[in-house]
Amino acid sequence: MKLQLTKGNIIGAIVIVLVLIPVVAWILSIDIANEPPQPTKTYGIGDELIDGPFGYTITDATRKGDTVTLHLRVKNHGNQAETLYAGTVRLRDAKGKLYEYDSDRISKGTLNPGMESEGKVTFKVPEDAYGLEAAVNSNAIRAAVDKSFGNEAKYQTIEIGL
Repeated sequence: MKLQLTKGNIIGAIVIVLVLIPVVAWILSIDIANEPPQPTKTYGIGDELIDGPFGYTITDATRKGDTVTLHLRVKNHGNQAETLYAGTVRLRDAKGKLYEYDSDRISKGTLNPGMESEGKVTFKVPEDAYGLEAAVNSNAIRAAVDKSFGNEAKYQTIEIGL
C-alpha cells in the first residue's frame, strides 16, 4: 500500500498535531504523584525548621541600624556527616529581596549525625528594609543551579519579627 500525499492528508495531519499538542501539554502539567498541595507552615523564633538533613532554630534576632544578627542553632538530623554552610540562611525583606550573610560564627565544616552547632549569622541590609524573615535552603547546589537557569530557588522561611 502506497501512501499518497494529498491536500486532505496534509490537513488531517495538521489537525491531529494541533489537537495532540495541547493534550500532551496538559498531561505533562498533571501532578503525577497526585498529592494534594501541602499547607505552608509558619515558623517563628524558637521553632525548628527542618530543611534537608538539618534542623534550623533561630533563638534570637536583633537589629542595630543596617546590621541584623540571627542567633542560630543547627542540628544534623541525617544519617551521615553533612557540611554546614552559613550561606544556606539568607534574609528576605517584604519586597522579596534576598540578602547574603556578611559574617558567620556557626559554620564548623562537617556536622556529624545528631550533633548541633550554635552561633551567630550577621547580615548587612539597608536601614529601610522591613518585614525581614530568615530564608532557608540547605541545598546550596540546587539553589545555584536554579538561579543559573533563571528559576527562583525555593526557600522555607522563619518569621523573625524585624
